[in-house]
Amino acid sequence: MHTGPCQRYVFAGPRAGAMLRFGPTVVKGVVDSFIHLTNARGSAFNCLLRGRIAKHLEGISSHVPESSVSTIGFIGGTGPEGRGLAVRFAAAGHNVVIGSRDASRAVEAADEVKIILSEVSDAADVRGALNADAASASDIVFIVVPYAGMMRSLEQLSSSLAGKICVNVISPLSFAGGIPAAAPPEIGSAAEEAAQYTPDLRWVAGLHTLSARDLLKPTSSLDTDAIICGDDDDAKLTVSALLSEVPGLRPVDAGSLQSARYLEGATALLININKRYKSHASLTIAGLNVG
Repeated sequence: MHTGPCQRYVFAGPRAGAMLRFGPTVVKGVVDSFIHLTNARGSAFNCLLRGRIAKHLEGISSHVPESSVSTIGFIGGTGPEGRGLAVRFAAAGHNVVIGSRDASRAVEAADEVKIILSEVSDAADVRGALNADAASASDIVFIVVPYAGMMRSLEQLSSSLAGKICVNVISPLSFAGGIPAAAPPEIGSAAEEAAQYTPDLRWVAGLHTLSARDLLKPTSSLDTDAIICGDDDDAKLTVSALLSEVPGLRPVDAGSLQSARYLEGATALLININKRYKSHASLTIAGLNVG
């Protein structure tokens, strides 16, 4: 593990002494039908993370810049995971645009989010729009369409997304007898497939093991990890800083975009665990030494 007063990343893995614990303390809740793994919290966070996560990072530098992200868009954001993330980011003060192929569905989803946010003071604006408008209007974009519609969406929106940070939250799954299983494309993951098709976008993947049910409760602390990965270090830092604004969410950097194949597969794992225990679990990485 790379160490230092302002190290660039902390990586989860055997060499860092990290492990995944499945238990009532570390694996929380049990999956609603979507779960997301989150993002990398790096030592770069010794320079980047904000106050709300400071309780996790004792001894970190207080020189933390304000996020440069003002508007966040969700492509295909009308489902539970899109609405849940919209709730959390709007509660943190970022304007949100929920996109859909159907403008009326987008507006309906935005109205639902506004109702949830009525218990939050000073929440930012949330509105619904067509996917193309959401892509154009946003500083950073989350891709939350079903895997079957991913390539079509990218084909239609690539010009609007060019040069932007795009966070791929998609997990390709198959269901046999009602049992979910990972169904990765030949390249290894949906995130790698999307990056290969649109190399001009700044891709980050992650959030596959966050509980949508918990995300939709804006006044409760998540108390879990957001695992992300990607090949663009600056993009990962931007996404990590954004995630760190959500109370109780600790970003964890899982390395290159190739790690997306493991994060996407964890979705099926958690769905099965959550079905068995009738809960909505997420993942927390134990053993990380930061600061």
